[in-house]
Amino acid sequence: MRKYFIGFFSIILIVFSVITVGYQLTYKYTNTKAQQSKEQMLTERIEKSGSISTKGDAVKNNGYYISSLQGYIVVYCDDHKTVYEVTDIPINSLPKDIQEKVMNSMYIESAEELYQFLENYSS
Repeated sequence: MRKYFIGFFSIILIVFSVITVGYQLTYKYTNTKAQQSKEQMLTERIEKSGSISTKGDAVKNNGYYISSLQGYIVVYCDDHKTVYEVTDIPINSLPKDIQEKVMNSMYIESAEELYQFLENYSS
C-alpha cells in the first residue's frame, strides 16, 4: 500500500511540475509576442507621424512671445493666446529697440532665454 501511495504522489508531483513549466513557457512566449507587437506598432506610428508618443503630460513648448499689456511686459505661450507669465516690468523701462520688439511680440525660443531676459530687465 505504501508503494502505491509513493508512486501516486510521485505521479502527481511530476504532472504538477509539467503543468507549471508549461504555464511558465506559455507566459514568457505570450509576453515576448506582446512586446514585439507593441514595438512594431510604435515603429509604424513613428514612421507615419514622425513623432514619438510618451506616457504623461509632457508637451513640447515651441517658444514664448513677449508682448505688452497695459504698459507691462507679459509672456505668452507659442499660441499667442495663453498667458505664461505676467510681470511687473514697465514697458517704458526697456531700451527703445527692445520696446519696439516687444510691441511687435518679441519671440524667445527657450525658457532659459526667457528668464535671462526677464532677469536682465526686472531690476
